[in-house]
Amino acid sequence: MRLITRTVVAGVALAQLTIGQTSNPSIEQLSDAIEKFPELFLFRSLLAKAPSDVDIAFDGKEKGITVLVPTNDAIGSYLVDQNVTTLDDVGPEELKAILEYHVMDAPLKGDDFDGPRGIVIPTRLTDEKFNNRSAGELLRDKFGDSGLGQVLFALKEKTSMRTLRSRQELGTLTGPLVKIRAGLKQDVKMTAVDGTWGPEKLNTFQVVDKVLVPPRNCSTTIRSVAEKKLSALDKALTKVNMWPTLNTAFNVTCLAPTSDAFRDAGSPQDNAGDDELRQSLL
Repeated sequence: MRLITRTVVAGVALAQLTIGQTSNPSIEQLSDAIEKFPELFLFRSLLAKAPSDVDIAFDGKEKGITVLVPTNDAIGSYLVDQNVTTLDDVGPEELKAILEYHVMDAPLKGDDFDGPRGIVIPTRLTDEKFNNRSAGELLRDKFGDSGLGQVLFALKEKTSMRTLRSRQELGTLTGPLVKIRAGLKQDVKMTAVDGTWGPEKLNTFQVVDKVLVPPRNCSTTIRSVAEKKLSALDKALTKVNMWPTLNTAFNVTCLAPTSDAFRDAGSPQDNAGDDELRQSLL
């Protein structure tokens, strides 16, 4: 039933949305580059609705960028997950964050993902609401001072029959399969179609099977984990009122014990004093 609903939503969106005009040359060039692919029609509609302050994210300048383009099915699924009917119902702030999160700060093609350990790539999503981290020396060395945005992790999938089937699912779009880890533990499949666009074809676009959801603060992320595996941690942090500080902390990595780990430690979220529990969490 859910698959049928998503198909209907995508069809309704296709019928209701028209490709508008934008005053930003980079966005127009990208829209023109993907026009010939019917699987990517809805993303052109999304670009047409882009807020004016998202323009800079699509400016590759001399360096170049890569845009991750969700398929029609991916956008239809996103609409269902957000309980909205069309892209008209997505607020401008959320739309801006989504678009910026789909722009990687380098012109990457399939061969650039060949490393056995994967690569970490900054995006153009720099708002501290979604990106409370500095770039670090390694990222600055590789991507320059502009590589400050929220990162994605990408790892190329080894050739297999599964890879070949994934290529066939995208119709006219084929290429190697790359696995991307995005916010809220989201796993996304990228097909490296190596499309080019913009001045001198410096910029690239690749295709993804999901709309990348921007990362959220720590409390929202922990509460999104399935099966309440981190509910004891949530309870402990709530008990000692640490969420306001942790949600706005800069350059922090949270080692999150599972609820089973809390139980094995004697359930300190219930039994420990506030000072003892706070020090343990810190």
